[in-house]
Amino acid sequence: MKHLYAFFALMFVSIFYLNAQINVSVGLQPLMIYHYNSDFYVLCKGVDANFDGNYDPDTDEPPSLWRNDPIGMGPLSASKIIEFPFGLNSFPVRALFDEEFLYLQTNGYIWKYNITNGSLVDSIEFEHTVYGFFIDNGLLYVSTRVTPPGSWSPEHNYVISIDLATKEAKDTIEAKMNVQMCQIFNEKLFVLNEGTGAEDSYVTVYDLSTKEEIKSYPAGSFGNYFEIRDNQLYVVSNGSRKVFRYALDIDETFEYEVGTTGWDGPRELVFNPEGTKFRVSAYDGNIYEFKTTENQPVITINAGKKVEGMLWGNYYDNDVFVAALINNPDYSANDFVTIWVSPLASVKDLAQMIKVYPNPATSFIKIEANHLNFDDFSIVSLEGKIVKEGKLYSNTIELNEIGAGKFFVRLSNQKETVAIPITIVK
Repeated sequence: MKHLYAFFALMFVSIFYLNAQINVSVGLQPLMIYHYNSDFYVLCKGVDANFDGNYDPDTDEPPSLWRNDPIGMGPLSASKIIEFPFGLNSFPVRALFDEEFLYLQTNGYIWKYNITNGSLVDSIEFEHTVYGFFIDNGLLYVSTRVTPPGSWSPEHNYVISIDLATKEAKDTIEAKMNVQMCQIFNEKLFVLNEGTGAEDSYVTVYDLSTKEEIKSYPAGSFGNYFEIRDNQLYVVSNGSRKVFRYALDIDETFEYEVGTTGWDGPRELVFNPEGTKFRVSAYDGNIYEFKTTENQPVITINAGKKVEGMLWGNYYDNDVFVAALINNPDYSANDFVTIWVSPLASVKDLAQMIKVYPNPATSFIKIEANHLNFDDFSIVSLEGKIVKEGKLYSNTIELNEIGAGKFFVRLSNQKETVAIPITIVK
C-alpha cells in the first residue's frame, strides 16, 4: 500500500489543527471509487449531452478511469488511464471491480480491463444494459433489463450467470421490476429490484440450485443500493429516504432516517474500517454519518455536490474519506473527487507534544519536541508541494528563501511522522 500511503502522506497529522478537505481533478461525473494494491481509482461516467449515443466532441466526454499517480503527477493529482467506448449504453449503473480487473458494459459487449496498465483483456457479447455485476466461483452474475424500443419500462428483468471461461450463459433467473445490483452470500443470490416507486422495491433472495425465491426484504420506494456486513443486510432506499437493516439469521429489522426530501434521496453507503459506523451519500449535497446503533445521523458533511460512490479507510493513523461528487446542484457534470482527513487520538497526542514557534514566522522557526527525536524535516505547501527539506541537525529551521503563505512543517523519524501548520509572513 506504499503508493496509496504516499498519496496521503502530505496530509498526515496536520489535521489535528486543520480539517483537511482536498479536491482531486478527474473526468466528468465521477461515479465509483476503488482502492487496489497501492492506488485508488476513480470511474467517471462521462457525458452524452443529448443522450443520442453518438459522440460529439463539442459537448460530450467518453467514460474514463483515473488513477492516483503520486510519483508521476504529484501527491494530490490523478491521471487518466482508460477512455472507454462511447455508445448508446455509454455506461452501466454499476460496473464491477474485481482485484486488478474492471468489468463494464457498453456498445453491446461486456468489457474486461486490467486497471493497472489500462489494457483491454477480454470481451463478452451482451446486448442489453447491465445494472449490476457479481463474480462467484468463475461465474459472472449479470443483472439486466430487457426494454422494448421506445419504452422506459422493461419487458423482462433477469439475473444471468455467465461462465467466464467459455463466455456462455449458464443460468437465468427472472427478477422483479427494474432489477438493480446482485450479490452471492452464503450460497444464495441476493437481488435488488428498484420497483416502480410505489413501495414495491425489494431485495429478493434466491436458491441458486432451484432458482426459487426464498425470501424478500422490503426496500421501500426506489431501493438503490445494498450491502451485507456482519450477517446484516443494509438497503439504501432512495425514494423512502431511509436505510433499512435486516438481520439475516433472525427476524429483526431496524430503520435509519436519512432525512432528505424530494428527489435528493440517499444513494449508497460505505462503512468505516471498524464497521461501527457508515456514511450515506445523497443528492442533496450532503453525506450522512450513522452509528450502526442509532437511527439518526450523528454527523452531516456538506459536500456541496451530488454524491455517488465513496471510499473510507485508515491511512497513517488518520481517518481518510473519499467521495465521488458526480454532479453539481443543477445536475450539470462535476469533475473532481473530494478527500476529507480527520485525526485519531494517537495523532492528537503526538502533535500536542511538539511546539513550533514563532507562528506566524518570518525568517525561522524553532522546534521543541520534548523527548521525541526527529531526523528529517520538510516544509510543505497546502497544495502538497515540498518547498524545503533536509536533516534536522538543530531545533531551528531557516525560512528566508520561502515566500509568505500557509504551510506545514513535517517532522519524521523511523517510527513516526507529524506535521504542524505554520504561517509565514514577510
